[in-house]
Amino acid sequence: MENEFKKWLKTSEIKDMDSIKGDLARAIIDDDDFPIEDNKEVINDYMKSRLIVPNVDLVLQELRELYVCYQKIVNPH
Repeated sequence: MENEFKKWLKTSEIKDMDSIKGDLARAIIDDDDFPIEDNKEVINDYMKSRLIVPNVDLVLQELRELYVCYQKIVNPH
């Protein structure tokens, strides 16, 4: 079973972007250990534990923005 957020990233154009969001999307898509649970807090905590970059707060903000975008698309109401 695969996380719905990860499935969405695989079909989105975000993975093709040359940006932090694109880098995140590709990293998530390639991560075989990415959580199955589709929960914002679980995903945030997982990524926070895995990120080794100097600007972690910026990258986590980009991740939160990606997840909000995903939620608006899959749950428009």
